[in-house]
Order: sequence, then structure tokens, then C-alpha cells
Amino acid sequence: MSNKQTGFTLVELMIALTLGLIIVAAGLAIFLSGNRILALQNAMDELQQNANLGLALIAADLRLSNLNTLSLQQVNNKNNGSGIIFNAQNFPPSMRDNTEALWTSQERTEAATELKSDQLLIQYKPVYTKGDKGEGSNRREVYKGGYNCEGEKIEFNTENQGDNQPFGQKIIVNRYYIKKDPQQVLGEPEAYSLFCQSGYYAEADTAISGFKASGGQQIIKRVDSFKIRLGVKAPDGQLRYLSINQYLALMPDDLTAQEAFYNVVSIELNLLVRASTPLSKISLPNPNENIELAGSTLRLKDNQNTEKQYLRQRISQVIALRNTLGTDTYE
Repeated sequence: MSNKQTGFTLVELMIALTLGLIIVAAGLAIFLSGNRILALQNAMDELQQNANLGLALIAADLRLSNLNTLSLQQVNNKNNGSGIIFNAQNFPPSMRDNTEALWTSQERTEAATELKSDQLLIQYKPVYTKGDKGEGSNRREVYKGGYNCEGEKIEFNTENQGDNQPFGQKIIVNRYYIKKDPQQVLGEPEAYSLFCQSGYYAEADTAISGFKASGGQQIIKRVDSFKIRLGVKAPDGQLRYLSINQYLALMPDDLTAQEAFYNVVSIELNLLVRASTPLSKISLPNPNENIELAGSTLRLKDNQNTEKQYLRQRISQVIALRNTLGTDTYE
């Protein structure tokens, strides 16, 4: 009886090895693809949460625009007290010198793109209530008006207490703009953020007080561009969205008839935001391509193109201005 041993031939062994390598390669490709999809999804979630939270805070403030001002419930570049500040005419006569830096403007502030970002200024008079502040001998009566866009309490003395302390029911001014993030991360592109500064003035004042030299409160991180479009109602009742410069072109200095005014009834905020987590280059479009945002063509600055690539997303929200119809007066 023969004791013959058999096994794989060299050809069979090579075929089995090749099939095994193909299966391993397919599994690895699925694993890497899953990792890329997971990283992309996480980056998208980060962008959505960051922007949506910040926009919710801004929207709540913007809806206060024009509240209790002397604007005749109209938002335009002609009326004193207009909820959006376009020029010196929207301030009291005593404040109309040296205010140009504090106007709503197109392509006004720095950005991560070659085209500058827009700047938005709003004003309103809170619904004030009287209350007490302090204890004992420091106790005093104050006007309380909620919170400003920096998260600080709006409180002013009811009477002049001396020591240059503000008193009376002030008009609140909020400025929204882009500036460089004070805390840069090594290895990431140069970061910009959306900030809000909050100040105040009274009708007889000559300047806005309260704006912090630090630039105010950071609202949304890693905002590459901030663009604004205005929802405008024409004299014939037609509605359309215009850039700031397009709107101002319809409202020249020599236009004085109220019935011919184009009034703003809503604001469209447009952001280009960036995630903090780098992704594989094959997952993203070419960063050198032009980006369309609110009718403007943007191109990232050279310092935004690092070895790592980051997800960017355009986010928009329209906020209707509630205080453009009817008149309410509060004492």
C-alpha cells in the first residue's frame, strides 16, 4: 500500500495568495472610505452646530432692530433711528461727525478671502423696566433692558449718579463684523471669526459709548467670509434682495420723498464657515476654485491653502424685521 502525499501546486498557491490579497485590498478600501465618510460627516456636523447656534443668537438680536426708535417704523438710509445704520442720517444730529467707521457697509472688514467682508450695524431701544441693583449704601434704582449681543446685562442708572456713570434709557447699537481670531492654531489656515460689539448712546450724546477695544464677543468661530443682502420693499410693494451697495444706489442723497423710499424689511445673512478637522484632499474640491456667496465671487487668500485641507460650507439665513410695521412707544 502506497503512502503518497499530495499538496498545493505552485500555481494553486499563487492563485490563492492573489485572491487573498484582493480580498484584503477590498476590505482596506472599504475601511478607508468609511473613515473618510465619517470624518466628512463629523466636519459637516461641526459646521452646522457651530453656525446654527451662532445664527440663532444673532437672529434674536436682529429682530430687535428698529424697536422703539424715532425711525417712523421705517428702515432706510434716510431716517434718524433706522434699525439698520447706513450713514450719519441714521444717528441724531449731535452724533453725525466721525461716524463713518460705524456704518453698515459692503466689503468693509478683513476676511479669509481676497474680497473683504461686509459689516452690519443695528440699533434699537429695549423695553426697559425699573429695578434695583446693589446692596446697602450701594443700592440704586436702574433701568433694565435684557442682554446685549455680548451677553452682558443692559442696565443704566435712572438718575445721574456722577463719576461718568451712564444713566437713562439708552439706544443700543450692535456691530457685527469679521476679524482675525485672537487665538490662532499652529498648522491651520489663518482663522477669522464673526464678532459682535455692543455700545449705547442717548439722543443728546455726541458718540457711541461702550464699544470694547478688544473687539467685543466672538459669536461664530472660523468664518472665512460674511456677506449681507437686504430684503427691500419697493414703493410699488415689490420685494427683492439686494447687496448693500445696490440698495444705497436706489436711495441717493437727492431722494427725499417718503413715498419713493425703498425700505428694508428683512436681512439675509450669508457665511462661509470652515471646519477645524482636516480631511483627505481627495474628499474635497480644489481650494483654488472660486466660491459663490450671496451673489459675490470669492477666492481664498494664499495663506488659506495649507498642506491639510478643510471642509468649508456656505450657510444662509433670512431674518424678518418685526419692527417695520405699526408704532409702539414705551416709557
